[in-house]
Amino acid sequence: MKYLKQLFLISVSITLSITLTVTNVLAQNSGSTKFNKGQKPIIINTAPIAQTTQSAFSERELKDIFGESGPRPGIYTIKSIHSRHCIINRVTNVFTLTQALRTHACNDYTTAQTAIIPHPNGGYTMRVVYYNHGNNPFDICYTVARNVVLGPSEITTTNCGTPQNATSIGFKGLDDQRFTFKKVIGNTYIINTNNGECWDVRNQSMDAGSEIIRWACNGNANQKFELTYNGSLPENEDAAALSSIGYKSSPADGFWRMNYTPNISFTGTPYASFETKKDNGQECARLCLAQSKCVNWVYNASDPAINPICSFRDKFSSPIRAQGTMGGSIRH
Repeated sequence: MKYLKQLFLISVSITLSITLTVTNVLAQNSGSTKFNKGQKPIIINTAPIAQTTQSAFSERELKDIFGESGPRPGIYTIKSIHSRHCIINRVTNVFTLTQALRTHACNDYTTAQTAIIPHPNGGYTMRVVYYNHGNNPFDICYTVARNVVLGPSEITTTNCGTPQNATSIGFKGLDDQRFTFKKVIGNTYIINTNNGECWDVRNQSMDAGSEIIRWACNGNANQKFELTYNGSLPENEDAAALSSIGYKSSPADGFWRMNYTPNISFTGTPYASFETKKDNGQECARLCLAQSKCVNWVYNASDPAINPICSFRDKFSSPIRAQGTMGGSIRH
């Protein structure tokens, strides 16, 4: 009987302890477990969280995301880093079409202007912008001088040739009229000819009037050129050709390459996020393109239970892998 009483007291003690513990827990959480009459829990509508990974990107993947390292389509002033003179073409009318490019003081706006246009066969054509008192045909190309027997070839101006697949003026340009750009830093580039040699200010001259020639690449300052963007190409001349190789025209600031890369997002905090159409990022990309401060966009459809979310960033940021997204970098 004595043992039964002790067992009963222990049982009561345990029961009271459990009851007090449960009561205390409920009291501590009363703010989140009790609601006023008619009150409902708050539902926060958040963007889906895409699953990210940290595996490195290959060179090919980075080119798909950011495009080539060359300049975007537009009208430029080209300046020698070595002499600080501008590169001029000296084409002033129909009778002066064949002229060697030379250095000159940067005070002649018309002859110092160059149209730089990506080509569907690779590289860029570089075109005369003004001649014949303001006409703007864009059909005179910078060309590696032909049939040169002695000495280096100059870079000259002549009529743009027409490849077999040319369907518009934007596709004109033969092999020796197409150039590639290797970025040095910022807007400074080395300009390569079709045989892999470089644009070069002849004899490293500091004088105005020095010719631009093709020469073996050596990395010296007289083979480096600063490109200053002065404005967009005219829509009616090249929009169709550029669109065929991935460029789109922004109403804010000219042509940009528009890539759509699957399973890509970007680091950094978006300055804008909103619901968008289920269209694999088409509307998201178009709206980013229209805003001059938008440098990349992300279309996040990783959660099928909610509408896709479009987000914009206004600072350059690194790409990250994210399943269920589509992304693109426009201005960088």
